[in-house]
Amino acid sequence: MRKLFYTLTAILAFATPMIQAQQFPWNAYFGGEGADFVTDIKQTTDNGFIIAGYGGENNSTKFAVLRIDQFGDLMWQQLINKDNYAEKAFNILITAENEFIVVGSATSGNRPWLVKLNQDGELIWTTTWTDQAPFNSALLSRGTLLPDGRIVVIGAEGQYGLQPNMFLVAADGQLIEQRSLVPVVPPGWLSGTFVNHIEPTADGGFILTGSAGSGTASRAFLWKFDASADSTWVQHYTNSEAWMRSAEHVTQLADGGYLLTGIDAPNGNNSCVIRTD
Repeated sequence: MRKLFYTLTAILAFATPMIQAQQFPWNAYFGGEGADFVTDIKQTTDNGFIIAGYGGENNSTKFAVLRIDQFGDLMWQQLINKDNYAEKAFNILITAENEFIVVGSATSGNRPWLVKLNQDGELIWTTTWTDQAPFNSALLSRGTLLPDGRIVVIGAEGQYGLQPNMFLVAADGQLIEQRSLVPVVPPGWLSGTFVNHIEPTADGGFILTGSAGSGTASRAFLWKFDASADSTWVQHYTNSEAWMRSAEHVTQLADGGYLLTGIDAPNGNNSCVIRTD
C-alpha cells in the first residue's frame, strides 16, 4: 500500500452510542510534510470514517484518501495521481456495495477525474475520458449517486466557470453524457451560477446549492433534480428579507424542507441560515 507523504489532518470528535463514553473525544493526525486539505468525510457502516482531500508540494497535488476506524486509528491511506500535476479531490461517495468513489479534478485544465476504491483501498477504476472533457469543467466538482448506480458530477463551463455543467457517469466509470445546465442567472462579466454543494434527497434525486449573480449582488439558490437527473425546480433567494450571499451547504430535513447555511451579503462577515419548506 502506498504511503501518504503529505500532511492530511482530521480533527474529529464523534460519539457512537455503542462505544464506552470514556474513549471519546479523540483527535487523529495523519501524513507527513506539506500543505494539504481535507475536503469531505463520510461515516462508514462500521462506524469508522472515510476521508478525502488533496495535498502536495512543488505546485503538484494528488488525491488523498484515508480510512479510519471509530477510535481514529488509521486503517489505510492512499495517495493517487493521474499525471502528477494538479489532482484535487472534493467529494467522496459510498456505494451500495460499501465501496468508495472519489470525485475531483485533474490536469492543468481542471477536468473531472473519478476514482473508485474497494473497502481495502485498492484501486478498481479511474475515469479515462478526463482529457477530452471541456476546460474548467470540474472547478469545485461535486458528485452524488442515483438509485440506479449512475454517478452525477456537477462542475462548471467556460473560462471562468460561470455556468454549471453536469456529467452522467456509469457505475463502471464510463461517461454516459454531458449536459450544459441552464444557469440560475445569465452568465456575464463575472456573473454566474456557482454550485458549492450537492446533497442526495429522500426521493432518489438530489439538490444543489450555491451562489448566483455578480459580486455583492449574488444570492443563494436551491436547485432540485429528480432521480433521472432532470431539473424540477429552482429557487433564487433575492427578496429583501433574504441576505444570504452564498450557501455553502444544504441538508434535507425530516419534514422534506431544507436548511441552507452560508454567509451573508454584502461582505460575508456573518454566518446565516435559511429554512425552507
